[in-house]
Amino acid sequence: MAKHYGSPTEGPGRGALVQGLLAGVLALVIGAAAVLLVTSQGGRESASVALGSDGRPLPPANQAGPRSVVTGVVIQPEGYLGEPGETRTPRPQRVHGGGKLARRVRAASRDEGESSQGPTTFRVSSFNVLGANHTKAGGRHSRFTDGVTRMRWAIQILANEGVTVAGLQELQAPQYNTLRSSAPVWQVYPGPGLGPGPMANSVIWRSDVWTRVEAATVAIPYFGGRRVPMPYVLLQHNATGQQVWFANFHNPADAHGPAQKWRNAAVGIEAALANRLTATGTPLVMTGDFNDRAEFFCPITRSSSLRAANGGSTGSACAPPARMNVDWILGSPDITFSSFAALETELVNRTTDHPVIVATGTIGGTGESEE
Repeated sequence: MAKHYGSPTEGPGRGALVQGLLAGVLALVIGAAAVLLVTSQGGRESASVALGSDGRPLPPANQAGPRSVVTGVVIQPEGYLGEPGETRTPRPQRVHGGGKLARRVRAASRDEGESSQGPTTFRVSSFNVLGANHTKAGGRHSRFTDGVTRMRWAIQILANEGVTVAGLQELQAPQYNTLRSSAPVWQVYPGPGLGPGPMANSVIWRSDVWTRVEAATVAIPYFGGRRVPMPYVLLQHNATGQQVWFANFHNPADAHGPAQKWRNAAVGIEAALANRLTATGTPLVMTGDFNDRAEFFCPITRSSSLRAANGGSTGSACAPPARMNVDWILGSPDITFSSFAALETELVNRTTDHPVIVATGTIGGTGESEE
């Protein structure tokens, strides 16, 4: 004999109600799953694609690689446009306070302008950090230690010099991850957002000194003439409100065959950008590894108003500085440079195969360094 629960008059109605509720819940679950599926598919279909200067999508190697949502760590893809990429997945590192090194970086912060009425003074650097893949076993600079260790040294060098904005070249995933985890006060553009090719040449700035206003890239011919987006960023000085453009480039070396024609083409693009950015009166600082000395200095100073931080002529006549490296800092005429140095200390020589270029820039006032 079947056992019934509840009164004979309540049983059937209650059963129908329970079944109705279950059916409703099931319908909601199925509907939610369908919405998620459609949203996911729609997200893939509408995902933005990075475009080159010709309006065409950039090659897959220039697209953003996968990134851990939890840690923000970049995983470098096998394909790479520009400096050869790090093909091993870097060990995940959480972005946090950074411990002792981060405290040292914060302690090195300088008071760069005491009021909105005074001059704006800042330390700037052009720093080829030597890509991590170059120093792994079998790399062309395997005598150096690993990229993670060297990036910690690079952060220390910037802190020691009081640098608050820098143009980095050859920045690769392990080094980017180390920068963000050890010293998150440094902001980065473009970082991994456009892929490893563009990330290699990033502008970085201390967020306690500068705030980003605008950022974009311009396509520069690199190895074989292939275009790589390289950054220019408009930053505002937190203490004085002064806005400054910072542009950073890496023109191709002869590592994959003669590249002078591509370097010449790159300089033309860089000079045109300088003229456009300064047309409204906003100061500009340009940093980079241009892989040329007089061959870079003469065309850029003839074709734009830029002046080298280490001296030399301006205008049609060309008298290069007495000492030149392939790494440069230049600025518009409204920036006075002082305390220029091409650092080749023991720490620098353990960190990279380039000198670290530093200078003090002053906008307004007498141009005297406040340091």
